[in-house]
Amino acid sequence: MAARSWRYGLSRNLFLLGFVSLLTDVSSEMLFPLIPFFVLALGGTVLVVGAIEGAADSMSSLVKVFAGHASDRAGRQKSYVVAGYGLSAVTKYLYPIVPGWAAFFGVRLADRAGKGIRDPPRDVLIVKSTPADSVGKAFGFHRAMDTVGAILGPLIVLLLLPIFLLGRTDLAAYRLVFVVAAIPATLAFVVALLVREVVRAPHPRPFRVSLSSLPPRLRAFVLIAALYSFANISYVFLVLRAGDAAGTTAAIALYLLFNVVYAANATQAGGLSDRLGRLPVLLVGYGAFIATALVFALRSELVWLVIGFVLYGLSFALVEGVQRAVVADLAPAEVRGTALGTYHMAIGLTKLPSGLVAGALLVNFGFAGAFGFAAVGAMAALVGLAVLFARHGSGRKLPA
Repeated sequence: MAARSWRYGLSRNLFLLGFVSLLTDVSSEMLFPLIPFFVLALGGTVLVVGAIEGAADSMSSLVKVFAGHASDRAGRQKSYVVAGYGLSAVTKYLYPIVPGWAAFFGVRLADRAGKGIRDPPRDVLIVKSTPADSVGKAFGFHRAMDTVGAILGPLIVLLLLPIFLLGRTDLAAYRLVFVVAAIPATLAFVVALLVREVVRAPHPRPFRVSLSSLPPRLRAFVLIAALYSFANISYVFLVLRAGDAAGTTAAIALYLLFNVVYAANATQAGGLSDRLGRLPVLLVGYGAFIATALVFALRSELVWLVIGFVLYGLSFALVEGVQRAVVADLAPAEVRGTALGTYHMAIGLTKLPSGLVAGALLVNFGFAGAFGFAAVGAMAALVGLAVLFARHGSGRKLPA
């Protein structure tokens, strides 16, 4: 058999969608490390910061469930992809002009709703635009493009922020960074318009999201994943910890380090779970987050902050994709869509209370209280995962 070109399976649509994701992540990741400092500068408190990011994460996760179902029913994905990127692009023009944290809250929710609208239909469009024997390669390529944007965004902030701070207040400098962030978001929307629709017959299936419809073992795993999600408090608390100890610039640099570590290990983590089994990889991932929380609860020296952000990146790499793979492994084919929808719904519902609890603990007990809560909750999830691991073995796929 003749060797295939490196471009085999990488369609026009895939290149366009990859470039769209790169540009969008440049824009979004210019905002993310500045969000907690921006909200505080607008008069918000750390409790407000936790509530905003918790609600934003919940919004994104919950909208994904409905958007994926709606695009399946329609048999078309492009309109949802374009609408999602368009909504997020519009919000980038609103961030620089919000008068206070309450307005920022609304804009943030709209931005993350855009992400929820676009992500599942975009993934379906990638599959529909790719030969069946190259789907894994296609998603790997798309993830790589996305990762480049995630690294470039904070790097651009590190270059621009010191310039914008000359002769300006912190708040004014943040607003200027947000103005620049609107440019790649707009370009992403324009490129998304060039994507071609791949029409398939609509699937008028009823919408179902229910724990009771899942097999018992899968139901137990979804509950464990939800507990871990509740304990895994938002990145904003790590950024605030770093900013409090080492300053805003150092916090942004450490956030960039997190993205680099995550990007460098995410693909390998998935392959490792194929070879060694999903649950052992997840156990190590949960353990890495527990170590992260303990570092941030107990230490504030720069060297320990570096270690903490490295561990945080490793925990994301080992957990994010592998948990979805476990759900797919445990779900019978006839309820796989319901299972993934239920998983995303369960994860999403934890984020707002997680942010509120962590924020309240930070206000009343400091960083030790917030990160102590995270460590204890993640430890409980790890114990639950270990029980599941002990009962059902370490095979790559677990029986449903």
